[in-house]
Amino acid sequence: MGHRFDSKEINFFRKNILKQYDTSQRSLPWRTIAKECQDENKRAYSVWVSEIMLQQTQVATVIDYYNRWIKKWPTVEDLAEATIEEVNTQWSGLGYYSRGKRLHQGAQEVMNKLNGQIPRTSTALQKKLAGVGPYTAGAIASIAYNEPCGVVDGNVIRVLCRLCSIGANSNSNQVQELLWELAKEVVDPDRPGDFNQALMEFGALTCTPKAPKCGDCPLKDICKAYKMTQAKEKKRKVEDKQIYTCPDIEDAGACCYCLPSSVPWEPSLGVMNYPRKEKKKPPASEQFATIILKQNGKYLLTKRPETGLLAGLWEFPSDQIQPKTTENNTNSETSISEAQLRRKCRVYLKTTFCVEIAAKDLIPYGQVVHVFSHRRHTYHVFKADFKKKDVGIDESEKMRWIAKDGFDDIGITTAIRKILALSEGSTQFKGKRPNTGNNDAVKRTLTPNKKQKRMDEFFNKK
Repeated sequence: MGHRFDSKEINFFRKNILKQYDTSQRSLPWRTIAKECQDENKRAYSVWVSEIMLQQTQVATVIDYYNRWIKKWPTVEDLAEATIEEVNTQWSGLGYYSRGKRLHQGAQEVMNKLNGQIPRTSTALQKKLAGVGPYTAGAIASIAYNEPCGVVDGNVIRVLCRLCSIGANSNSNQVQELLWELAKEVVDPDRPGDFNQALMEFGALTCTPKAPKCGDCPLKDICKAYKMTQAKEKKRKVEDKQIYTCPDIEDAGACCYCLPSSVPWEPSLGVMNYPRKEKKKPPASEQFATIILKQNGKYLLTKRPETGLLAGLWEFPSDQIQPKTTENNTNSETSISEAQLRRKCRVYLKTTFCVEIAAKDLIPYGQVVHVFSHRRHTYHVFKADFKKKDVGIDESEKMRWIAKDGFDDIGITTAIRKILALSEGSTQFKGKRPNTGNNDAVKRTLTPNKKQKRMDEFFNKK
């Protein structure tokens, strides 16, 4: 029972988490629809959209995207009739673009295979809808249909690991199975949707990754991590180890759920010793020569393949200039010269578009670095503005000439917006070129405007 709840703890859990939620829940648009909408199908659709958007994305960021989405496609039928390009446009800037694609596919499946009705149970949701896994299915079923099923996301993992002092790797299959069992055990059978939202909100606002609000926590009386922290502190201050009765988790033996002996308790972390995760692998580093071609005030954009990273989105012509490397293996990045980059651009334009551009017409603008969850892209940006001259590249299904004010009508990535901002906000480089090492921002060397203050001038002491 060391890593589980007894019946009294479960009742305490339900009562107090719902009490906090009832008095201080955030007002969110998808919650309003879930509460007020009488149409179960529309209610399920609104929850579905919100849960997909909230994956890997903060609530504050999602709200505006969600409102625009629901305004444009208020029902699953409306979404199913949209094109994937319209979906990509609405999703632009939210990241993890495959989420929008899967949501669109799921809507089409509902209309084409399920007579327009979203499945009513968590099991059916997982079985019949593309991109719907156990968590999303549990959220939809509990919130929209009142099915008493658990949910396990990052917030829930953190809460349950602390409450039950689960110190083993939270991503392991063994721990994941236990967490799902716990989530199903504790969910309130009368208010499953409210309970699951309360649990996730509790993890987001109270039992946070850093600086958790343990003093205000309504669950601290059943929190094993909190008790462990208190006991460890008491043990540190008092010589007599018999003064308290809380067992030391480090004496728990070979329990597969306890903190491993290889990762000792860190006193300064307190409850933040839980959960434990394996260290993430450094993201693969990729570099690209990116060419901004401008003709008659319009930019050439090319469409990415329909599968893979950023599938189906539009970007400036780009050519990868080296194999993937890890974050810790960047020696090759520093050896790329401007001459090599310019040569790479010219060869790419000639072989891909049958266009020859003089070296002097390719103006270097520096670098843009964009970090994805598992990749780190460095774009070496060059620009050629032909004004009224015809470059000789015709439009096709995969290539378009688009004015700047038309960018909002197609699906483009945040990285492309960064690249455009770099090219429009700078002039040709003068002086030493920036190196191509690791950076997480736009890099450029400019001749400053005399009327414009430098950033460091704002911090000079008066």
